[in-house]
Amino acid sequence: MRTNIELDDLISSGVIGLMDAVDKYDSTRDNKFKTYAEFRIRGAMLDELRSQDWV
Repeated sequence: MRTNIELDDLISSGVIGLMDAVDKYDSTRDNKFKTYAEFRIRGAMLDELRSQDWV
């Protein structure tokens, strides 16, 4: 298990989550992009932490 994780790795994961949110957002549904993107970004960052055995 790694004892630390680079901030750049988390930022990169967040950017990937943002790009995924932009690609998959459905404006016909009753939710704001900001809300949708927050969940996708947070999820991508948590996935990165899980892949490094942090969560």
